[in-house]
Amino acid sequence: RTAGAGAALRGRLTALALLAAAPAAAASEGGLEVDCRQAPAGAVIEVPRPAAAFARVFCTRYGHVLGPADGWVWTFPGSYAPVFLPAQMVRSDPLPVGHERHFTALRAEPLAPAELEARYRPLGEEVFAGARPKQLSGYRLEADSNGGGGHALYAFDTGAGEYWAYGCSPRCKPQRPFLIMRQPSDGAEP
Repeated sequence: RTAGAGAALRGRLTALALLAAAPAAAASEGGLEVDCRQAPAGAVIEVPRPAAAFARVFCTRYGHVLGPADGWVWTFPGSYAPVFLPAQMVRSDPLPVGHERHFTALRAEPLAPAELEARYRPLGEEVFAGARPKQLSGYRLEADSNGGGGHALYAFDTGAGEYWAYGCSPRCKPQRPFLIMRQPSDGAEP
């Protein structure tokens, strides 16, 4: 697709990031979010624990989207680019499908020790030059879309009060990690 199409998608995702930071704006007439209470019966909108601490589902005009829970930010380091995982699995130009594209399953669980080591290793090599934090735990969050496909997100708590994560949609990209962190309360940029 064209560069203009990519810019349009980035603009829509930036709008979602603003909505995540300011929920009151989402309720306004003509906003990007739509009422999740009108989602179809098969739509899953509640993120299970333990991932519910840092993740939530947004219901938008462009389908349902997995993103940061209230008070959290998902961003690529140094770019302030928001990270969202949409149920409408397109590279650009999402259609205004509303509740037609939604998640049919959301699963979250802690990683067992062997999987934790295997999933963390490429991230640790990319971000931490192979060093392993003393306290390390990790979670897998999976989201299935009714349009086919889905996402897997691996989030690693390094004991610093934030998570380093990467997605697998469909291929895993530990070389493109992002931060899941608490939103600064003083209005400063993350």
